[in-house]
Amino acid sequence: MNHNLPIEIWHHVLQFSQNRYQCALVCKAWKEVALQQLYKDLRLDGYNVYCMKKLFKLDADEQAHYFRYFFLTTKLTIDRDHERMTFDTSDYLDYQYSLLEEDDFILFLEMLPKLQVVHLNNSFYEHYYFGYILDTNSRKCLNEVQTFCSATFHDFKTSYRYRATLTTLNHTFRIEYYLPAPTMNICESLSQFKNLTSLTFVNAYVNNLTPLELQLACPRLVTLKYSCRNRISDQTIQNLLRDIDMSKTNSRLKILQLHIPNLPVSYFQYVSEYLVPHLDNLDLQINRSRMYDWISDVGIENALTFAKDIGSLKQSGFGFQCPYEDVIVEDKNAEMTVFYKLLNAFKGSKHRICEATFKFVGNPSYSMQRSKNNMIQFEYPLDVKCYSPPIDSKVVQAYELALNEYLPDKAVSISGPEIIDCLNIYIGCGNPELAFVFIQYALIYCPNLRACSIVMDAISNKTIYIGLHVKELQLRKDRFITSKYGREDIKVFKSFHLIPSQATLDLLCINLPNIQVLTCGANFMYGRWTQKLTEIDLKVFKNLELFQFDDYNICGNDTDYIFIRLQVDNGDMAYYSRRSGKSVVYEAATLQLFQEYQDDATLNICLLTVKCNSGVKFIVSSGNHTMAAEFDNGLLLDCIGINAKFL
Repeated sequence: MNHNLPIEIWHHVLQFSQNRYQCALVCKAWKEVALQQLYKDLRLDGYNVYCMKKLFKLDADEQAHYFRYFFLTTKLTIDRDHERMTFDTSDYLDYQYSLLEEDDFILFLEMLPKLQVVHLNNSFYEHYYFGYILDTNSRKCLNEVQTFCSATFHDFKTSYRYRATLTTLNHTFRIEYYLPAPTMNICESLSQFKNLTSLTFVNAYVNNLTPLELQLACPRLVTLKYSCRNRISDQTIQNLLRDIDMSKTNSRLKILQLHIPNLPVSYFQYVSEYLVPHLDNLDLQINRSRMYDWISDVGIENALTFAKDIGSLKQSGFGFQCPYEDVIVEDKNAEMTVFYKLLNAFKGSKHRICEATFKFVGNPSYSMQRSKNNMIQFEYPLDVKCYSPPIDSKVVQAYELALNEYLPDKAVSISGPEIIDCLNIYIGCGNPELAFVFIQYALIYCPNLRACSIVMDAISNKTIYIGLHVKELQLRKDRFITSKYGREDIKVFKSFHLIPSQATLDLLCINLPNIQVLTCGANFMYGRWTQKLTEIDLKVFKNLELFQFDDYNICGNDTDYIFIRLQVDNGDMAYYSRRSGKSVVYEAATLQLFQEYQDDATLNICLLTVKCNSGVKFIVSSGNHTMAAEFDNGLLLDCIGINAKFL
């Protein structure tokens, strides 16, 4: 290391190391800087605690040498050790379950005057340590603490004691049982945390508590994560908003996460008008409460009685919807309108373009975030009905009807899909007809589309990619919509484990006339199948320069021979073949040979027919990117097997 480097640069270099103790052993020049970084973020496992208990038995003068860097520590993590083993199992058990006694633990904290974060998530004895912190009378420890981190135990009284300095709270328990005074409510208690900037609050038991009340109690919040399973009353929100200056509330808020069973109109209007414009991240999830949650709350007998009452009401003609039923009938158009109103407010007055992700999730989760380079990314959920196999024999029409309910179009959106620059779609069905419907949606409703990827059926990893570049997705640097709509620059279409239908190819040709590269890739995968006859007509692509095809898309483990029938323009057909499993290259064949093999009942034959214009290079691979043939203007080039990742 250059000894003349400023100490700040040394610290930045050492941050890339996962083991700063080893860095300290490199040389004397590294030692001091590495140890300072090591002790700044101090991590102790069971063995370290075991050793420290021995050090506390030493005289003060002897201890000073071991503890001389503790004044630098700002974060303390006490962890359990799962990996360290010695040949003596009894010794391992001694330190694995080491517990600092109260006097030693408090003495230890007093040696860390700059401590800000106490992280005990993985400690065996976090409940003991928090008990020590709550009961201590020492005024020499935790004077600058900002965060307590715990996985299973977090007494609110402990946090409340250090309310003057704490900036982060994370509570997932029945907080009302731990209030500092019986007369105080939750919001009154939280209002005493004058420096609180981050609050995570899971409300499982308190009725009528709304996220707006938490916002009002903690006006300095930068991050608010709130979840509950009790419905939020619109009237309660209206009453709260009536008495406040909404424009001055939570003006510092940058991250808002709401996992709630409903979004009241009044709160939605407040969020969209006053909060969303200055947020960097919004995560909205509308929870669907499940029947077993309800039964757990009310008890099995009350649940059965209630179910009988609901059944009699429905039979009598009364409309009634149990809030805990698994299947909830919702107005998807209204839901999309709400989402796009939020997105429009989030986007602001500038015509930003976005990366959109549509995917199936267990709970409807809507999120949007703004990155540092002014790019907006949002996620919108798809329902399983979008891609479940339709009963109707008209497959495409059935899919279109289902998707019309769940994918936003210009009729129901405020900003609309015209702001979508990059579209990602994740679904669980590999039906080619469904792929056609999604591509049709992307090309019709997204005029500024620059790239689109569709991932179907995670097992076989069927994927479609449409974009500007062959190898990777490269988004435009200018993240704003220009006056030039259109997709003339899109020149690449790639699919994996999925052969596009002729309807899909016609759709691409109409909407993307400048396609130059078309790839149908594949590799070794689970669950291969045999497709006897496949025809791909590429004559509609006037600007096509390269067609790449992997014959693993059409052959199976039982395939004996694969034939390619190639027709360039309107010329004669040329035949080529390879023996599956025996040869990796194609050789010239004849129509007679193909008919002879096809008539042989003992052979399994696959045929790929390709029609293309002259000037198109046609490359065939055979699994794992092994080149099996290359055709130029319909002529087979050298029959050489080349292992090259050209797809």
